[in-house]
Amino acid sequence: MATDYNFEPAEGTDATSDGERALREAIDDNGERLAAVLEQTDQFGDLLETVILVIASAEEEEVDRVTESLVNLVAAGDALTSDQAARLVEIIEDDGDQVVEALETVLELQRRDQLEDLIELAGTLSALEVDDDAAEGLNRLVGAVSDAERESEPVGVVGFARGLFDREVRSGLGYLLAVLRSLG
Repeated sequence: MATDYNFEPAEGTDATSDGERALREAIDDNGERLAAVLEQTDQFGDLLETVILVIASAEEEEVDRVTESLVNLVAAGDALTSDQAARLVEIIEDDGDQVVEALETVLELQRRDQLEDLIELAGTLSALEVDDDAAEGLNRLVGAVSDAERESEPVGVVGFARGLFDREVRSGLGYLLAVLRSLG
């Protein structure tokens, strides 16, 4: 299945952006290798159609961002060994839909300017020493806050004192005391 890719600028478009020039250079340098890898998977055609439709309806700033991303992708592909390229093709063949969904999610986060925040948060969370017990405790705490938001009602001093006789309240106070003891 030989495919002839036409990389000429569309009529009436300006092909002078740095990203587009870089993409053209990368394709010129690596076009044969790229075409060989791409022809190994049918899903690339679907992906390419999707990209074309998205770009056709995108604003110029989004097109520039996609072009820069493609330049980075082609440059990364240039650094792939043939074993790595074969593994990438295998992943796309086996899990193409999931790969596309993951990329769409990442792109949506990037469009909302939330990707960097998410990466920063992941770095912060990965530095925490949270074992299974701590994670379960945090989940219970969040659930308790959610329940309290739905079920709470105002109480006075007498209602507060009466609540101390409730088994669940005493259990929660015991938990709170254990946390305070652990803190030191």
